[in-house]
Amino acid sequence: MSMTGSQVFDWLVSLANFGIMFILFRLVVIIPMQEAVKLREQRVALRLKEIDQIAKDAETTKADFQEKFGKVDEMIAEVKATSERTLAQAKLNLEERAAAEERYIREKAEAEAKSLKREAEANVRSKLASGAVTRAEALLRDALDSNAQNKILSATIKEIGELHAS
Repeated sequence: MSMTGSQVFDWLVSLANFGIMFILFRLVVIIPMQEAVKLREQRVALRLKEIDQIAKDAETTKADFQEKFGKVDEMIAEVKATSERTLAQAKLNLEERAAAEERYIREKAEAEAKSLKREAEANVRSKLASGAVTRAEALLRDALDSNAQNKILSATIKEIGELHAS
């Protein structure tokens, strides 16, 4: 197979066209595409690192919450115990305060009752004494006339004299 000069020339021009097209295709399409792919790979790798970090943070947060929620029952029991102790202490304080107030009120009432009793007794004695004196005066006035008074005085003087002599 022999080629003619024009065929060789056509073949060389085709080869040169292919080379030029290959170089242009490489410069215009392949290199920018390779750079775009590399940039995309870098972004994907960065995003994957971010996702891994987020996953690790989520795992840590999940572990923290599980630990805290695991302790929730203990915390609830502790809060209940504390509130029961506080309630018991408050109840005891109220009972003590009520007992002290009751003692104070009773003592005050007893003191007032004693005071009122003494006052009433004094009033009754005073009225009885006044009445008795008034009645005695009336009885003496009615019962003793001047002769009876002279006899009583004579007997009293005589007794005084005998007592003085002895």
